[in-house]
Amino acid sequence: MRVEAEAFSEDGVASPADNVIVRAKYVVVAVPPNLYSRVHFVPALDRRQHQMHQHQSLGLVIKVHAVYPTPFWRDKGLSGTCFAANNLVQEIYDNTNYDPQTGQEESRGTLVGFVSDEAADKMFTISAEERKARILDSMAQMLGEETKNPIVYYESDWGAEEWTRGAYAASYDLGGLHRYGADQLTPVGPIYWSCSDIASDGYQHVDGAVRMGEKTAATLDAKLK
Repeated sequence: MRVEAEAFSEDGVASPADNVIVRAKYVVVAVPPNLYSRVHFVPALDRRQHQMHQHQSLGLVIKVHAVYPTPFWRDKGLSGTCFAANNLVQEIYDNTNYDPQTGQEESRGTLVGFVSDEAADKMFTISAEERKARILDSMAQMLGEETKNPIVYYESDWGAEEWTRGAYAASYDLGGLHRYGADQLTPVGPIYWSCSDIASDGYQHVDGAVRMGEKTAATLDAKLK
């Protein structure tokens, strides 16, 4: 459900959206900080929150899945895990799937690769066909010519997705963490902030999201007792 407005006070939250009103003592905002401004808060957040959120943004990453008839790299004794700081594709992993019905690994092999930041910017200035060719060429530099001929090729453009608008995670601009970091977890009345983008451990990863969820749940559980 999209949040269109939140009317809140120290006593709780009432959120009208799609003719539904939810009343609660607390609310947890679990989206990345770059999306906080998509929520219309009533009353408005305080000055510190307004300023802080303007200094947090996401980077740009293209995630690529390439599927092959077999995981050919294993025949070469390769794990499929690659790092190359100066390449167009800087990270590659073996992402071969398991069949949930059989519990066995699929016969097809899948590689996942990442193109980030300025390199990703450049990739969106060329055609989709040229972008695919360049990305696969870069992957082939690490895993061999077979990499250039996947049977399935798919790109995830996180920057174009309305409810992420980038990747991997939100970060502060220069000096922002020093200036605002101490306040990023400070609740506003009944509103608590909780996501991997503001995790001290597991930042920008799933385990960070789990840690933040557990920490916030424990805090609110104690308050509700």
